[in-house]
Amino acid sequence: MIDKKFEPPPEKRKTIIQISILFALIFLFFCYDIHDDLNILVENNIFPVQKPPPDILLLIVKIDLQYLLCLPLFILLIRLVFKHTFKEAGFIFNKESYLFIGLSVVAVSLIVFLGKVLSVWNNSSMVILIGNVITCFFLVGFMEELIFRGFIFNRLLKFVNGKRSFLFAVLTSAALFSLVHAPLLLGDMVRLFAALSFTFLFGIWAAVYYFYSRNIIGCVVVHGMNNIIFDITNIRFSGIFGLICYYTFWVIVIAYTMMKVKKNDFNEILKLHLINLQTI
Repeated sequence: MIDKKFEPPPEKRKTIIQISILFALIFLFFCYDIHDDLNILVENNIFPVQKPPPDILLLIVKIDLQYLLCLPLFILLIRLVFKHTFKEAGFIFNKESYLFIGLSVVAVSLIVFLGKVLSVWNNSSMVILIGNVITCFFLVGFMEELIFRGFIFNRLLKFVNGKRSFLFAVLTSAALFSLVHAPLLLGDMVRLFAALSFTFLFGIWAAVYYFYSRNIIGCVVVHGMNNIIFDITNIRFSGIFGLICYYTFWVIVIAYTMMKVKKNDFNEILKLHLINLQTI
């Protein structure tokens, strides 16, 4: 039997149970990747090397069906079972949201333009780009930000008071976000360590930006752009050009986030978050 002195109050017990269920489900989701199996099936088995797959089939494969199938289930769990609304999660369209969306459109268009100038895009690779855009923004970015920032980070803010609640929520949500990616790279310790380190740092950035903006749209856009730029600059381009694209993107993102942190008062932002969460 748990000592009453150490037993968490009912509200915190409920939060612990909900986060544990959600994390267990998404961890299982990452343990088996049907998307890779579909890629192998299409590229190696269905079509011989001399006859590549039709563009429409390639597009379907590049749109991650695993996310497409599981996203509605996670939305139903968070919205209907855990009673956490999209507004509480921070899905609010304002000037900043439209700014992020507009800049992402410009950035992707610039990548396509550079690809054409450098003659690296053919019909198939353009189809791959379209599939990646759909997957990175509307599936991967949306689902992972909804779970780890919109729900888990939000709920963790209530565990302790003041700046401790912020640090606890940031580090815990970032650690969970990092750990959930571990099954993708088991067996390759170097890549695993690099991936866990980056996803942990990304989780810290996303939580800090989300906290100060109280809007998750920016997190979704940056998450999607990070995945798209990383994929394209490592596969379609090589050498210094790819590094310049990727690191320029993050310098801009971090500089903007630092401006936002300096502009807003921490205590006022925390109070607004806690007032919002009192309605849950």
